[in-house]
Amino acid sequence: MTAPLSHFVLVPIWSWKSFKRRLTETIETHGAPRETNGLIIDVVTRTRLWPREQMDVARELACHFRDAEAAGQSPNEAVEAFGPPRLAAKLIRRAKRRQRGPVWKTWYASTRGLGIVTALAIIALAWHTSRVFLVQPTVAIDALAELNAAQPRIHAGARGYAPLLEAIASFRHPPAELIRSYGFEPGDRPENIRVHGEPVRWIDLEPGHPAWPLAAAHAATLTDTLDALGRVASSQGIGYVYRLGFDPAYVAAKVAAGGDPSQFQDPLPRSEWHNLIEGSVLSALLPHLSDVRELSLLLTLAADAESQAGRPDMAAQRLADAAAIGGHMLDSGTVIEQLVGLAIIRRSVDRCHRLLDASAERMDGETLMMLAHRFGGIGQAPGVRWRFDLTGERIAGVDTIQRAFSDDGDGGGHLTNEGIAFLHAIGSMNAESAVIDMHKAARLGRIVLFADRRSAQRFLERGYVLFDRANGRPLAELRDGDAASALHIFLEEAQNDPDGLLAGLMVPSLESAFERAVVVGGHRDALLVRLAAILFERANGWYPQQIDELAPRWLPRLPLDPWIDAPMRLRSDGATLTFYSVGGDLDDDGGTPPSVSSDAQQHVMCEHDRWPADGQGSPVDGDAVLWSGQIDGKPRSD
Repeated sequence: MTAPLSHFVLVPIWSWKSFKRRLTETIETHGAPRETNGLIIDVVTRTRLWPREQMDVARELACHFRDAEAAGQSPNEAVEAFGPPRLAAKLIRRAKRRQRGPVWKTWYASTRGLGIVTALAIIALAWHTSRVFLVQPTVAIDALAELNAAQPRIHAGARGYAPLLEAIASFRHPPAELIRSYGFEPGDRPENIRVHGEPVRWIDLEPGHPAWPLAAAHAATLTDTLDALGRVASSQGIGYVYRLGFDPAYVAAKVAAGGDPSQFQDPLPRSEWHNLIEGSVLSALLPHLSDVRELSLLLTLAADAESQAGRPDMAAQRLADAAAIGGHMLDSGTVIEQLVGLAIIRRSVDRCHRLLDASAERMDGETLMMLAHRFGGIGQAPGVRWRFDLTGERIAGVDTIQRAFSDDGDGGGHLTNEGIAFLHAIGSMNAESAVIDMHKAARLGRIVLFADRRSAQRFLERGYVLFDRANGRPLAELRDGDAASALHIFLEEAQNDPDGLLAGLMVPSLESAFERAVVVGGHRDALLVRLAAILFERANGWYPQQIDELAPRWLPRLPLDPWIDAPMRLRSDGATLTFYSVGGDLDDDGGTPPSVSSDAQQHVMCEHDRWPADGQGSPVDGDAVLWSGQIDGKPRSD
């Protein structure tokens, strides 16, 4: 049965009454005058000593007043001579505590020290927390202006942005009447058509698909768009100006293409996430990226259509245009634009291999040379690894620091309330949520207490230095080399060091981007080797037996293996010509791919993250075959 509430209230009361009764009995037992009982109990109570010690004090005081009475002093005189009870209790308490043993004294000193440390910690936390709310960040650098100033200088007449807008304005998706005339239905979006009830993007279609004739027929009507893209490709660069709002010329082009003007109102309705990063480099709009991707797909689709129509030279021109536009994006100031450029170049390279497979014999030497020059002119030259330009990322880092920290005028400062919200936003966290796990809460506490602007800037710069060392290194080094090890150690430190917060948020994605740049550069180089081999055969009557036969006449330098610091391999057995990399096992297997799946026969096997592993996690034997094809086996004539 549960005890009544009165039990818990009355027990302490009756215990105190029992203790007081015992005190009274002790006092009377030791012969103290009755008039002094109240003073003795008052003093004993004020000492706040242990019960046993209080009994000792009561006995001592009772004996004191008994002796005073025996000496002829009246009880009232003895009480008056005793002095204030509070002071007496304080002195008695101090004396009794000195008599306690070493165990208690050690415990007391430790507890008192811990209390002092805790109080100081609370005061420090309160001070640092108040600083977060009392000071605001100072945005002193126009990071967007610096980003624009860092771009290559292109004369207004040589910029590709104006013809790009023309291409955007003239681009159209297939009309519903055309889609139905081929026996299909329009999709839920303008770019989609329904094939057997499933929506597909018409611009992604390839020869052999049931709806391919529709896509090829519509692409043939977009001559104005294709011509404008040709002018973009022939320009010196896109020349896009980074801005926070929509470019009015871009909006006009999208509206001319049938876009909804309400989608480009400025400012747009935005989520809390967008509002938090408003005004920073990270909030700069890049609306043209989706258009560039879509228009590059149109170029490769048109190339497939031209190839099927028996016009390989025109198909080659379309692919060269797509690759050149990808190269323009590769020369842009942000990593996201460079990644878009890599994707365009990779698709163009694959389609060029398909074109050569189908029509190399029908292509004249001038067209082959044009392809070699156009593809060779994007990215880095053969023999030089592809690298990312991190200028935009560095500027974004400086901008993020100035928006997250206060500025004391001497390079220092601390994290602000606005900065915490800003970092939550760029870390893809939900800034509206009040629920965070204990790990994030503990880390946030360390950041608020210890993060320093100067140290955070140094930490972030250290990260960019390490990434610069890894930028453009072979895949083997990105996997297990010293540069990779230093990066992994740095990223682990960034997770634990309060000053590493920005580095942990902004730079981890770069490592995979570096791998992609090396891989796409390797595929581009393999295409150049193939073109050089075809031109070599047409000039000499036989195919090269070794890759060094192609340099320097047909290739300015030998292309590098994506995996190691060595030239790419070429093997010829008289019937087959194979260009290959040593692959993930890092040894030359004579151009034999891993025999683990059908994917092993494809040149995507060059990717770091797709290389197959055995049961123990080690890379399987085999080479990354970038291209392999039949040749006529013409003998070398001496």
